[in-house]
Amino acid sequence: MSEYGINARIENDTDMILEKIFVRPIDKVFEMFTDTEHLKHFWAPHGWELIHSTLDFEPDGEWFYGMKNTDGHPNAKPIENWGLSVFKEIKAPNLLVMVDYVTDEKGEINRELPATRTRIELTKLDDDRTIMVGHKEFNSPEELQQLVNQGLREDIASRWDRLSQYLSEQN
Repeated sequence: MSEYGINARIENDTDMILEKIFVRPIDKVFEMFTDTEHLKHFWAPHGWELIHSTLDFEPDGEWFYGMKNTDGHPNAKPIENWGLSVFKEIKAPNLLVMVDYVTDEKGEINRELPATRTRIELTKLDDDRTIMVGHKEFNSPEELQQLVNQGLREDIASRWDRLSQYLSEQN
């Protein structure tokens, strides 16, 4: 599947792999994940906005965030989604590893939804281009399928499209 210029595939029945090339240097792409001021411009998918973000960007640090839909449809009910990412490994500018949880607005983890291990690898292609490969690792094929059915692939593709747009606006 290719949506928003992102290639996505499933491997080993438990891993979702996504790839996108950004026309920006690797350091600039990595920087976007290090500051809540950058994250607010792209973390939520199209039609959503980040409404809360606290970030401790270091190993064992946490990022707690909330987002809500803003698509403007007159019959749309306001929906909020909350999440927590715990950073396990950070190697600038090439690697981020974190465990992602769905939470409520107080940060309480929803144990009915699976936690996912996320690995983001950045590789310099040349002076102006970087490839980002995202790995979402699940404990079982059923966990992966549950989130695929809820639109995970489209959600990530939309976020990365917003990241591409935001990067194009940077100096």
